[in-house]
Amino acid sequence: MVFPTYYYDYDKRAFDLELFQEEMRRDIMPAVESAFRTFAKTPDDAGFAASREHRGFAGYSNGCRVCWYSFIRLLDTGYWFLPMSNSIGVSAIIRGAEAWSEYKGQYFVFPCCGGARDDLSTATVNLVNELIRRPDCFSYGLNREEGNNIFLYKSNGLHQTLTARHFLYNAILDGLFR
Repeated sequence: MVFPTYYYDYDKRAFDLELFQEEMRRDIMPAVESAFRTFAKTPDDAGFAASREHRGFAGYSNGCRVCWYSFIRLLDTGYWFLPMSNSIGVSAIIRGAEAWSEYKGQYFVFPCCGGARDDLSTATVNLVNELIRRPDCFSYGLNREEGNNIFLYKSNGLHQTLTARHFLYNAILDGLFR
């Protein structure tokens, strides 16, 4: 697991989602996958595409937005997505799924949120409900053999980092990031 930061100015909590995706593809992935033993035979776009079923992206809160942007911009390099407790526009996600039509149904998204005590719970649930109204892009359920590629996990937790650990643990138990 690699945990890069998307903040270019941490003190101000400033980030640039599109720049981060470019840096991920151009700098971070090649640096990590050329230095460590991974499934990519080569640390380039071709190697990342060939090994995408062994790569996932996750993010919590603002990092959740980064995870969704990774789905939109890096779907050719990753299969598993764990966006936790935040939301972006449905239309951006649909456009991303449609832009990568060659990967239709060849991804799994495991959005997570807390319950009533998580102030982003409603936004996350509403987003998933909107996405599953698009069966051309998303099919709801945990069983990937049935063609399902999105499943919402909801806990009773707060919007806090400890809850994100709970989400990651349960995603791994449910077979995400194999």
